[in-house]
Amino acid sequence: HNLYIEIKGDQAVLMVASDKPMTVPEKLKSFKKRIDEISDKKRKKVLENINEADKLAEKTDKNADELVRTKNKEESSDKNTGKNNTIISDEQKLAKLLKDLYTAFGEHGVAPAVGTYGALRKANSGKNLEQEVHHVPPKGVMAWIVDVATKAKNDIKGGKKTVAKGIDVKWIEQLADIEKEIYNPGDPLAAISVDKNTHIKTTGDPSVDVWRIHWGVETAKAVFAKLKDKKVKVLVNNKENTLSFVFIQRKLWNELDNEDRAEMIEMEKEAGASIGGSDEGVIPDVAGLVISTQFFKTELNAALEKAQGKTQSDIANLAKKLGEVARGAAAISLTAVEVALAHSKRDGTEDEKAAALSKLREESRKTWNAVKGISKLNIL
Repeated sequence: HNLYIEIKGDQAVLMVASDKPMTVPEKLKSFKKRIDEISDKKRKKVLENINEADKLAEKTDKNADELVRTKNKEESSDKNTGKNNTIISDEQKLAKLLKDLYTAFGEHGVAPAVGTYGALRKANSGKNLEQEVHHVPPKGVMAWIVDVATKAKNDIKGGKKTVAKGIDVKWIEQLADIEKEIYNPGDPLAAISVDKNTHIKTTGDPSVDVWRIHWGVETAKAVFAKLKDKKVKVLVNNKENTLSFVFIQRKLWNELDNEDRAEMIEMEKEAGASIGGSDEGVIPDVAGLVISTQFFKTELNAALEKAQGKTQSDIANLAKKLGEVARGAAAISLTAVEVALAHSKRDGTEDEKAAALSKLREESRKTWNAVKGISKLNIL
């Protein structure tokens, strides 16, 4: 974080640079409000640093104000040079104190980056980063949508399902015809770069690992708590509307098909821990629902079947029900990232994380709705 002085008329304001720039006193006030986050053992020293930084900031602001007023009067003297040197020296001391405070409050590490999966992979290529690129919503959800659309298209073509006159099925054809490269590897789709231990990799510390995006026990609980009303804001005809969605329920190893089991084995390798064949990570909410943050096709198919009920053969109702399930997966995936970042001490400052989350929602909407047929489902 860089310190800089912003000139406003005869006033000089000491600022700290971030995705949301603020004055140094404002940042110090935010630290004071969070002092309970600091352990009893370290709290005294942190408070001393805040108070010292406060005094330095006040002194630097005052000297900078005097220097600006002098320069505005077109006065020049050795005294001004000395004052300028004092400001620089105090800024350096202040920068050191702020760095220590950012670290104490866990605001450190590499800030999340948001963009398309392909662009982020390219940016990370050849660099020894601790970050991993994560699709949001998951690319697997789009692969599943293509599967459902392809089956519906074939059923219509083969006469297994009839379509009433006037019912639009063009969107089904568009979804069925999505090129595989779009969702595998998914380069054009939205993604976020986060620390590997925020993503899926275990640290060996259970208190940290429970807050991962994938397989985070506490993450899943928090996701349900945030989304329990089953409502989410999405764009419908370029206007934001509140729509309902379907929760995706977790399936265990013995319930998954072979394709999903193979994917779980790969996820185990990424995580560096055993997942398959265990009940570990199953999170029943207060209503007995088990939340998935992986979105295996078995889980998505089960959610769609439940949502459709007796209307499974109704093509006219497919867009609505398919949208409800896909919308649920999107809402869960976005919220899982939000929760994991909130508990991460490795993904930059709170301002940087907030900015990344805001951009991620926009990027998700833009990249997914750019794929023909997707906007019909009102996912994002």
